[in-house]
Amino acid sequence: MKKQAVIGIALVAAFGISGCGVTELNEEQNAQAAEYLAGVMLKHTKDYEKSLIYSVATTEPAVSPEATQTSSPTNKPGDGTMPDKSSNPTSKKDDKTVLSDLNDVLEIANCKVEYKSMKECSSYKETENASYGVFAETGKKLIVASFQIKNSSSKDVKLNLHEKDVTYQLLLSDGKTVASQLTLLNNDMNYLSANVKKNKKIEGIVVFVVNKKENVTDAKLKIIGKSTYAEIAL
Repeated sequence: MKKQAVIGIALVAAFGISGCGVTELNEEQNAQAAEYLAGVMLKHTKDYEKSLIYSVATTEPAVSPEATQTSSPTNKPGDGTMPDKSSNPTSKKDDKTVLSDLNDVLEIANCKVEYKSMKECSSYKETENASYGVFAETGKKLIVASFQIKNSSSKDVKLNLHEKDVTYQLLLSDGKTVASQLTLLNNDMNYLSANVKKNKKIEGIVVFVVNKKENVTDAKLKIIGKSTYAEIAL
């Protein structure tokens, strides 16, 4: 189609719009009509390579690039994982310096703490004649880690380990982390409160519950303090 023909059609259309028998267009409609005619004319002009882009009304809201991004999945604790005492699964306690000395974590003045042993059992009592204890459910077993707290000073020492805010974890060889159980036992290290006489020692324990078939041969005990933690091979 020649340029002159296009111009002629545009003029006819323009007169037709403004002629008798047609409802008069408002200012916005006139602007749209003029834009359309200009677009047709430019589209068929040899030297004009770009066509006009007409805006189209849409009922869909504009979406920013940020809103279209898929949010990262939230990591959730898997089987065998437990949060620390603060109930904060993302606790920063794991970012501490590993220490070989348990006493640097517990920080008990005038006392020395040593890990003694670990045993697997279905039930545990502080003494044989105790009226209560801890019992494993069907298909489970207890892992009891024992500690010795010795007062080597010349005066008595009052212990209150609950104030230490120490967390105990069992690290299994398959990568699972098991949190210690909170029990009503008097010698539970989580809440141990006792008066240690001068030159005397007492026992403290930490109890874990795992599947009965779980192999704990290569397990480690992790003791996490306020600013440091230590690991002990069981």
